[in-house]
Amino acid sequence: MVGSLPWESLPSKLTDQTVPFGSPDTPAQPLPPALTPAEPARRLKVLVVDDNRDAADSCEALLELSGHEVQTAYSGQDGYLLADAFRPDVMLLDIGLPDIDGYALAHRIRGSHWGQGLTLVALTGWGQEADKRRAHEAGFDHHLTKPVTFQQLDRLLRGARPRNR
Repeated sequence: MVGSLPWESLPSKLTDQTVPFGSPDTPAQPLPPALTPAEPARRLKVLVVDDNRDAADSCEALLELSGHEVQTAYSGQDGYLLADAFRPDVMLLDIGLPDIDGYALAHRIRGSHWGQGLTLVALTGWGQEADKRRAHEAGFDHHLTKPVTFQQLDRLLRGARPRNR
């Protein structure tokens, strides 16, 4: 679903246990005892680019909680400029951005000298086979269709390579 939160649940102690999000009509449920950060396989620099601020900020918070260094941009142009300055190991990029679509942005990133070595992930509501094929052609390494669980993203990040700095 385009525009939905990218997470279907919050991790409990960042394990495979999950705490589902409620709806506005559902009474608030107490969270489990403190969410404690798990050690990532390695600390990565991650850039999240999504025009849905709630989704981007939620993603940023969960990734920081799991030990990664995270920056967030809410437009394609800001994402490109921030990536140029931040030099992330991994970039999580929404396809349906208002100013430039994620496919064009991925192509532009791959064309820059600093964009060759990063892991580029489409994190989007667009999940048809044609969307996945187009993402691959634009230079994405991975395609994740929202909603995505924290465990799916964590597995992907554990396989990502830090850039040589």
